Amino acid sequence: MTAPLISVIIPVYNREDKIKRAILSVLQQDYKNLEILVIDDGSTDNTSSVVKSMKDPRIKYRYQENQGACAARNKGISLAKGDFIAFHDSDDIWHSNKLQRQLPILFDKKADIVFCKLNIKNKDGHNEKYPSYYKEGIINPVNTLLGIGTQTLIMRADIAKKNLFDDEMPRFQELEFLMRAVIHQRLYCVDEPLVDYVLGNDNISRSNTKLIEALKIIIKKHPDVSIQYPYMAKQFVNMLAGIAEYGDNKEAIDLLRLAQRYNFTIKTQIKLVLAQLNLFKGIVLIKNKLKKRE
Repeated sequence: MTAPLISVIIPVYNREDKIKRAILSVLQQDYKNLEILVIDDGSTDNTSSVVKSMKDPRIKYRYQENQGACAARNKGISLAKGDFIAFHDSDDIWHSNKLQRQLPILFDKKADIVFCKLNIKNKDGHNEKYPSYYKEGIINPVNTLLGIGTQTLIMRADIAKKNLFDDEMPRFQELEFLMRAVIHQRLYCVDEPLVDYVLGNDNISRSNTKLIEALKIIIKKHPDVSIQYPYMAKQFVNMLAGIAEYGDNKEAIDLLRLAQRYNFTIKTQIKLVLAQLNLFKGIVLIKNKLKKRE
């Protein structure tokens, strides 16, 4: 039986210092029947030259005007010729056995989408396997999709082509994609970190503004999210309540109201009442002082 072709899609924007390393980690896979679609989303540095200097016929470079990572991934999906599609990020590194480990699961376990854990490399050199709350096997029921990185995914090509990424999402693009994609598909977790994720200062996950805007879009597109994914709704509430503690009082009220739309809890309601009475920040300051004394 001929090994199926896997299309690996890598969106890139101004990563001249990292893109070669990311591509090499794909070229060095134990699994060899690949095409690598590097979609340059309007880079203004030497990204183009770096990619074109890599002489491997499996690499296919395409430039487009800057439209965002989701648009770049969608362009890659439209160009993909493989039976399966995997996604990679331009500043992360795949372990050499990633595809060899994941691909058989799509056949042997009758999975439709497979993801693996991330090996998060912090600045202090400490490694963390993330996320910890998924276990090996088919995820059933699916209570949350939070923490599944785009660069960990491989799936049948028809699933990617049918769903695509929402380029209006400022964050959680893969999460919103999966919320649509897994409705009629089997999702499998490989409980092994097969991708090195380097935590950097420019990482999008550091932006609270984008997080808040993304959650607003999700609840608008998926109003039943707290019913479909109860644990994920609680995770969102915890995020929003945590951000509220560091904002001004008006922002705290807005965030806590948004949290209540995801999952109504007495605890969040109390925080909202305190914020409305202009007492929330004071309570937070007291709590933080008590923590320092412990």
